[in-house]
Amino acid sequence: MRTLLFAFFAIGFSAFCFAAAVPAAAQSFGTTAAVHGDEVFFGEPMTDMTPGAVYVYRQNDGSWVEAARLTASDGIPGDRFGAALDLAGERLIVGAFWADSGRGAAYVFERDPATG
Repeated sequence: MRTLLFAFFAIGFSAFCFAAAVPAAAQSFGTTAAVHGDEVFFGEPMTDMTPGAVYVYRQNDGSWVEAARLTASDGIPGDRFGAALDLAGERLIVGAFWADSGRGAAYVFERDPATG
């Protein structure tokens, strides 16, 4: 079964509702958020069935569309990937506090200038 989970986010003076189609058991969509230009990032770390994920939305002709779903290449269920987000220029840093048997990990994603 799939359900829509929502995160509400105010940018400037407008409010937008973002929705991701995710499994019903994953109920932490929007736990963390970060904004960079015309992109918004939402973490979904609190799931025991997956390592977690980060959803990327981009503004396209006045609408927000889901552009990507980021995951850890070595993640295992329960890692809490997406529990922390930070942006540094064209880099997104994603924390997974339970990765590596509870030692935690940080993942760095860098934008590819060729593909955006």
